[in-house]
Order: sequence, then structure tokens, then C-alpha cells
Amino acid sequence: MTTNGVTSWRPKAIIFDLMGTCLDWKSSILPTLKQAISRTSSGSQQHDVDDDAGVIATRWREGFFDEIHARFEACEPPEDIDKTHARVLIRLLNNDERWGNYAGISDEDVWLCVAAWHQQMGCFSIRLDSTRHDKTEFNLSQPGRM
Repeated sequence: MTTNGVTSWRPKAIIFDLMGTCLDWKSSILPTLKQAISRTSSGSQQHDVDDDAGVIATRWREGFFDEIHARFEACEPPEDIDKTHARVLIRLLNNDERWGNYAGISDEDVWLCVAAWHQQMGCFSIRLDSTRHDKTEFNLSQPGRM
């Protein structure tokens, strides 16, 4: 269909991988995670918090996916993702010697970190290939521009 020579094609479906393609998960959770582990760590370890938080965030995300995949493989019912995130973070901090000085993280800080997963920012720019020959770019950093 055309209007004044312009094709008014609309996609029938758009599929997103929300855990890393459209949302900047790491930048979104790092501030909260850094604050939480800095409150937990001893003063002598303070200089490592920034580096540690990045590695912990990556391992936390990997552990989350490992956990939900294991539940699926065991034919267990899905679990509230907040409970899964909390359990994985606590296990990561308690069971890895590298993160031992963060093992005393408070329940409140665990839940603040878990809540950060629900407040993710969109990636700066996302490209979607249409099923036709054109490409459409959606810039999520500028509301109203699509």
C-alpha cells in the first residue's frame, strides 16, 4: 500500500532479546551493586569495588541463566525471577573465595540489587532488519523518535 508514493509498510511482529540486546542490563545494575558491596566490604578492600562489581554482575547474570535453565531441564515449574536473582547473588557472594569480603551483604541490599533488574535502561541505539529490504532504526535514547 502506498500513500503519496511512500510505502506504509508496518511489521507484523517485533521480537526482542530483552536481557542484553535492547536493554543495557550491566550499566543499569552496576550503580546499585557497587553501593551494596561497598557498604559490605572492609575499608582495606574499598579500592577493588569497581572492578569487582563488574565481574560480579557478569557472573550473577550467567548464574541466573544457569539456574533457570537447570529448572527447565529438571521439569521444575518457573520461579519468581526475583527469588532466583536473590538466591544466585547470595550464593555467588558466599561461595566464591574472591568475594568473601562481600558475603555479609544485608538482605536489604540484596533486594535493592534485585530491584535494579527491573529498572534497566534501553541501549543507545537498536537496529532491526525488517522482513523487506529496508532497515528501520529505533533510537530509545530520544523519546518520541521512532
